Amino acid sequence: MEGETCDFCLEGSLERHLVREYYRVKKGLVVMENVPAYVCNRCGERYYDSQSSGAGADGGARKLIASTYVC
Repeated sequence: MEGETCDFCLEGSLERHLVREYYRVKKGLVVMENVPAYVCNRCGERYYDSQSSGAGADGGARKLIASTYVC
């Protein structure tokens, strides 16, 4: 994926980065640090491979570990 053209803006190219993700869970907030992603250098759109998105090699779900949970 690295170096490929962004499917969203069709102008930028994808670069590998470690990003921070936030997810709301009921009344709390889960913060995940150092999530591998490919990020467009023009529009910032993020793309995730199957390892970081939680799918295993067989397509099954895997458990993602959050670094912080804020209530």
